[in-house]
Amino acid sequence: MTTSKPKDNSLSFRPNKKLGQHFLRDATYLDKIISSLHIQKEDTILEIGPGAGVLTEKLIPLCKKIYAIEIDRSLVEQLKNKFGDYKHVEIIHRDILQADFKEIAKGNILRVVGNLPYNISSQIVFKIIEEQAVVHDAVLMFQKELAEKFTGVVGTKKYGPITIFTQQFFEVAHLFDVPKSAFYPVPEIVSSVLSFIKRKNPLIIPQDQQGFERFVKIAFTHRRKKLLNNIRNYSTKDIGALTKLFEKFNISIHVRAEDVPIAEFNVLYEAINNDVTT
Repeated sequence: MTTSKPKDNSLSFRPNKKLGQHFLRDATYLDKIISSLHIQKEDTILEIGPGAGVLTEKLIPLCKKIYAIEIDRSLVEQLKNKFGDYKHVEIIHRDILQADFKEIAKGNILRVVGNLPYNISSQIVFKIIEEQAVVHDAVLMFQKELAEKFTGVVGTKKYGPITIFTQQFFEVAHLFDVPKSAFYPVPEIVSSVLSFIKRKNPLIIPQDQQGFERFVKIAFTHRRKKLLNNIRNYSTKDIGALTKLFEKFNISIHVRAEDVPIAEFNVLYEAINNDVTT
């Protein structure tokens, strides 16, 4: 692996509003992201949206391989030119949502990092979950409001479907916030950096993941309503049968969806679908 400096040619670009681009430019926060990764020399990094390549440049001397995926064609050739002398850096022109992580990893396990575009950041996390067989962990940046949903705690307004579907597979933690002034162009909101560490075993393994996700979304349809009333839109059981089901598993009939832990959601889902009543 070469350790020479990247070519000293500043990238010429204009942020693309349609792509939700806001480039992190403050070295203090770039360094904090690097520190949060605890990179080892044998690591394979997947960087989502390298943009101007400022984080890529800091990653170069630290790891074995970097795959930097960029959808913006105007940046790709400039990035290839800037990092062309580095055999362990591969710039890929692709939509991350259409990427095949297994194909990219080539037998390696990926550590993912990125300042995610605001308009598709939740979709990218679900893509990482979908591709988790070749993912070890991730350090990602989001709008603070969305970040709080990923780290949501049961019993709070931030806890919801996004929380459940993510924490089912990953331990999620808030690392630090990033002020608006750290970006170009300056966004309207504060950002947060989160870590996602894949669990050795998922918290729950539903019989049908898609069915479970549909059940959870229905449970949160009307957050202020009782869970019992919401899931009547999912189940063909009458209110009496559902009440008995709640009682069987010691779940209050007055509880709202935001007060139900992930494991209990799965218990209810499996019981309703297996026609458990007594």
